[in-house]
Amino acid sequence: MRLLTHNMLSSTIKGVTNGFPLKIEPQKIIERPVEFNPIFLKNMFAKLEWKPLVEASKTMGYFELPEDVSDLSVLESDEFLHKFHHALLEIHLEEGVLVCPETGRKFPVQKGIPNMMLHEDENNLRLQDDVHGASSFPKALDDIKYSKLCNPSGTVVHFYMSIASP
Repeated sequence: MRLLTHNMLSSTIKGVTNGFPLKIEPQKIIERPVEFNPIFLKNMFAKLEWKPLVEASKTMGYFELPEDVSDLSVLESDEFLHKFHHALLEIHLEEGVLVCPETGRKFPVQKGIPNMMLHEDENNLRLQDDVHGASSFPKALDDIKYSKLCNPSGTVVHFYMSIASP
């Protein structure tokens, strides 16, 4: 799991108001080279939470990111962009856990994939369901349930469908 992914994840357990950032407890960290793309980095910069990225990179053993980037001229520095690129895209949490800062609930990361699935009793409040009626789809598809998972600010981060129970 890249630190880019980590910076977008939050806990969605029922009643949790502060599920971001998830604390990282690394067990296996690997580095995977990725082609350097300064345009991508400059576009992503505004979408990230900087302080959690710095803390996550330190947890992963990388201490090269500056604490403060209030001066946006750093985005014109090739040295800064390479350090940012390395932290954001090349450092991977291969095995470990992500911990909800509010509840302490641990989400495993295996083979670089975070498992954010909740148990039934954790009742995900941020799941918004829409069941489309016959006017939207032919009758054969009436039982398909469309759901979207939103982050705390309401942005859709996951969209999936399942067969609705009769």
